[in-house]
Amino acid sequence: MVNNNNKLNALGSNIQQQIITNQFDVDPSRLTKTEMFDMLKSFMNSDLADSIELINTNPAEFNRKLVYNHVIKYRYKFQVVVNDQFRVGQIIEEDLTNSEPIVKKLSLMFYDVAIYEDDQITTGNGDKQLEEIQKKLEEVITCDPRIIESDITSEKITTFALALMAYGVMKCKVLLNPNLAEGENVDITR
Repeated sequence: MVNNNNKLNALGSNIQQQIITNQFDVDPSRLTKTEMFDMLKSFMNSDLADSIELINTNPAEFNRKLVYNHVIKYRYKFQVVVNDQFRVGQIIEEDLTNSEPIVKKLSLMFYDVAIYEDDQITTGNGDKQLEEIQKKLEEVITCDPRIIESDITSEKITTFALALMAYGVMKCKVLLNPNLAEGENVDITR
């Protein structure tokens, strides 16, 4: 159902007519908060191990991390899901009672695909690493019986996986943090 309201705005001596369209139909391709929450719970309850200590460093700026890790393709993909990334982050930080398993599992997924040199993580093909993480995330979520029985489409699962990965990059749990690599403000006690 579409409802059109006319609204007049006076700007100086000019009057502009602005038509506001309210759509009550929900965009079927947009992730709802409930769907995001369900997929987060699915990921959190997955069989992926989460028994690691998190290393906290001064977070580097998002795009700096992408450049540092040689990410090109996913830079554009993350731009498409930026609103979903922040909504996923908000759910993780405000609605989940214990989100630490999610962050730990994201870290472990990155450690599994990271490139190692002399027992240290080094930058590699960030796009390839993110692609492997995305596949694993989508696999974990699509295999959950609750998700299988739901109406969540594969497109929404892909959007969610990208948003969760972007959140992991933002929180310095996915991809190599340039600050850690440069030895800046490393604090492994938090």
